Parts: sequence; C-alpha cells; structure tokens
Amino acid sequence: MKMAIVAGGKEAHTFVKKVSELEIGGNLFSYLQIKPTTGRTHQIRVHLAAALLYIAGDPIYCPRNLLTIGTEVFGRMMLHATKIRFFDPQLHEFVHFESPLPTEYLPFTHKI
Repeated sequence: MKMAIVAGGKEAHTFVKKVSELEIGGNLFSYLQIKPTTGRTHQIRVHLAAALLYIAGDPIYCPRNLLTIGTEVFGRMMLHATKIRFFDPQLHEFVHFESPLPTEYLPFTHKI
C-alpha cells in the first residue's frame, strides 16, 4: 500500500538532518539523520519522497530510474533504525532497541 500526504490527513512530523554526501558512480547520495516524532505508516518514506529525497532502493516510493541505481549500488533499501523507542502496550512500559549500521553504510561513516 502506498501512502501520501493529503489535505485533511493525519498529522505527522519528521525532522531531517543531512549528515554527509557521497558520490558513487556519478550519482550523489546523502546520508540523513531522521527523527520522526509520530508513528504513521511509511512516515519517513512518504515525507522524504514528498521532498524529492528518495530512499535508495525503496521499491514503493523511489522512481524506477532511481530505484535501479540505488539497488545496483547498495543491493538493498537504505533505511535503517539505529535506535528506536516506543511504548509497549503489553508490557506497559517503554522499550528501547539499538542496532549498529550495516556494512552498506560504511562509505558514509568517514564523514560522520
């Protein structure tokens, strides 16, 4: 299912910060730090696509020509949560998870 930003839709907020840029094979890729403050379906992907900042390898929101480039360069969708925290209604408490960056992100880390 493809989501969109529409008049009268549910409110959602996402903060975006560009950390670094890297040219790979004549294509410019940006490493972004994203902090959603709401939890809507596909929120990060929709907000970035609306700003024409497509996630490399995103099969739903990335235009086909850019999808091909992103898939060839990285081999996967380049969206990863290093930290996530949310309220678990079954545990009745906040839970927190962390995950290191996958190796596909290593070309960007020398600028972080």
